[in-house]
Amino acid sequence: MNTTHQAVRPLRRFIPLIAGAVTLVSGAASGQASPILPLDFAGGGSSASPVTSQVDAWTGASGAGWLTPWASRKNGTITFSTEVRNDQPLTDGKNRLAITVNKTRPEDGGGDAAQLTLYRQYDTSLVEENHTVSFQFRLDSSITDISRISFYDAKQGNTSPTGGTISWYIISDDNQWKVYNGGSTVNSDIAIVQDHIYDFSISIVGDQYSVVIDDLSTSDGPFTSALLNFHQESTVGGFLNFHFRPNQPAVANTTITSQFSLGSVTVIPEPSQVALLGVAAVSLLVGQSVFKARQKYFQR
Repeated sequence: MNTTHQAVRPLRRFIPLIAGAVTLVSGAASGQASPILPLDFAGGGSSASPVTSQVDAWTGASGAGWLTPWASRKNGTITFSTEVRNDQPLTDGKNRLAITVNKTRPEDGGGDAAQLTLYRQYDTSLVEENHTVSFQFRLDSSITDISRISFYDAKQGNTSPTGGTISWYIISDDNQWKVYNGGSTVNSDIAIVQDHIYDFSISIVGDQYSVVIDDLSTSDGPFTSALLNFHQESTVGGFLNFHFRPNQPAVANTTITSQFSLGSVTVIPEPSQVALLGVAAVSLLVGQSVFKARQKYFQR
């Protein structure tokens, strides 16, 4: 008699439980479709002719997990324009938001702090505490014209990265991308190069986060940070801020024009912790039941 085969037979009743656990693990690992609509600017629009009847457009409409349309804040001598375009895409087959920022030096030499922020708020109640924000970005003009580029989460749209409500925070500094760990910065060693496409992924884990920055225009591989502390806040605010501060022109009454592209903005829940706990419970139950069944068989 094949005792191994006979020992396995009493365990057949656990197959549905095991299959269910595997299904649950697969579902948790892959994640459900995000309740927050990905933003690919599919509806078009521009600052001259905004589209307000669709969520995924410039400036868009509230809905599908987004509490506000796109909005802007600026100061000083800044003027800007936006246009959804499908040429020179960041991702093949998807639109991009082309952003043009003009900074003029006034006669008195003031206005050095002039800057612009584009922002949009997502509904944080629709995602788990742990979730991932991602987007793609390209600098379409010279890096020498830029004083600072900042990407961050806050509890409002800010003209500049101030106000004490920033959680995760990415900046340009010394012609490379840096990330904040509390009040200090961590170098990514990823250079900021004109016309290069960068993919950013920010994974929020409670009151900490990690960042992956990938220069898609090179084969050097991505920068992946360790777990970082939030910059100021202990929770995310849900306002995604994209901040641009051009350099001050050297001559009065002259203008520096900077250009950028933004696309593929997503907010994705991480696998449900409840689902993962359920998997652990089912696995424990199956393991205990298998052990008892094997004991009973071999004690006969």
